[in-house]
Amino acid sequence: EMIKRYRTTVFRFAGSNTPGFLKKEIAEELIKEGLDIKYTTFGHVGDDVRDFELLKESGCYSLFFGIESGSQRILEESINKLSGGRFVKIQQIIAAINICKKAGIYTVGSVIIPAPLETEETKKESLDLLLNRIKIDSVLVSLPGVVLGTEWERNHEKYNIVYLNPETFDKDLMIYKIKLLAPPILWDPFPYKINGKPFKEYAKESNDFAQALEENGILTQAPDEMLLMAHLAEMPAREFRDRMRQCFSLGNYKELKKIIGKINYNSFFTE
Repeated sequence: EMIKRYRTTVFRFAGSNTPGFLKKEIAEELIKEGLDIKYTTFGHVGDDVRDFELLKESGCYSLFFGIESGSQRILEESINKLSGGRFVKIQQIIAAINICKKAGIYTVGSVIIPAPLETEETKKESLDLLLNRIKIDSVLVSLPGVVLGTEWERNHEKYNIVYLNPETFDKDLMIYKIKLLAPPILWDPFPYKINGKPFKEYAKESNDFAQALEENGILTQAPDEMLLMAHLAEMPAREFRDRMRQCFSLGNYKELKKIIGKINYNSFFTE
């Protein structure tokens, strides 16, 4: 019904934490109905890795995993990353990403650099994980974002997060606007320090980490839906990312329209 209504065979499941069992049920139903579609969605390192081949068969093109860090200490002491009520282990991350890749699904992961309590050693652990221990197609390198009501906000001193203006912090955070088309180093400063560093320092730290990945051949800042759009545009993912950045930053409407037309043509549903 949705395919006919929207005239497309391409979808992205937008839920940020789709349960593994639900992904499996949807995949089974897609196969049962014989629907020829492509889709991307969020994965989780705690998902049942036996389901990845089923997801691939159902049309899953890419999965986005929140890796967060390659350091076990950071996962436990800073990120508080859990699966089934227990701390996620690095070996879980390695197994999930590599088995997903082996199933033929494009793998995307995100890391927070620098995380609160980050050190040079823990950054090296993250770099080693991404370069040498997992098969990853794209990595999103993110800044540490403090959100009202979260553990980092409630206990910010514990995580070495210092508010610049405590009296106006809530308001400053709520009205902050992310410049999605610009690299973080060009954003307006966050209203807090991380690990004793002002915004420009930790933004550069994040940018340098992403650059190190790029220099080693790993695509960065290309999420799962972008990989699918690149496929539909019949373009390598890195070229697609770079051309999109150029089109939006320069306002190149004609080039953008041409690429969108190609994507729509290759995703259009015909009865």
